[in-house]
Amino acid sequence: EEFIARTQSDAALRVSEERNRLALQAARMGTWDVDFSRNLITWSSETEVLHGLAPGTFEGTFAALRQTVCPEDWPYFENEMNASIAEHRETIATFRTIWPDGSAHWIESRARTKYTEGGAPVRVNGTAMDITERKLAEGAMQAKEERPLLAVGFAHGGHGEGGAGRAAALVAGRCWAQSCRSRANARR
Repeated sequence: EEFIARTQSDAALRVSEERNRLALQAARMGTWDVDFSRNLITWSSETEVLHGLAPGTFEGTFAALRQTVCPEDWPYFENEMNASIAEHRETIATFRTIWPDGSAHWIESRARTKYTEGGAPVRVNGTAMDITERKLAEGAMQAKEERPLLAVGFAHGGHGEGGAGRAAALVAGRCWAQSCRSRANARR
């Protein structure tokens, strides 16, 4: 009887794990974990894929994590992680990851930290979600809204609201993304 109960429990667990895995894949999400006692980062295969890595190839170190985050985004990412842990709050970080082919992809990472009774962080569990399509849609919407402002700004010698300053910001944003890809390629 105990054997049958154990077998049924194991089967239910496998079904639940498979359902979670399929849901994560459908949502283009993955999971990750940081174990401070072992100084180890563990990524699900879905998280590896979100960062442009083949499943099973993430090395599990902080140095390996840093290699996957766009260099310009790293200070923000690191500050958010450290601040959320120190403040005992949920982590929400949005950053770009640069794939081996040089393409940039946006990730939104959310996490919660577990602490000892004394308040020291023990482990962080989180999710990573590909938000590239959302960011592209936001960028397209912003560009659509900027066009009339740019025309007004240029027509008034760049002094109108938006004007040349906004045009320069848009160009700088594109250059920033190209710079990010170039630096990531130089690291590889």
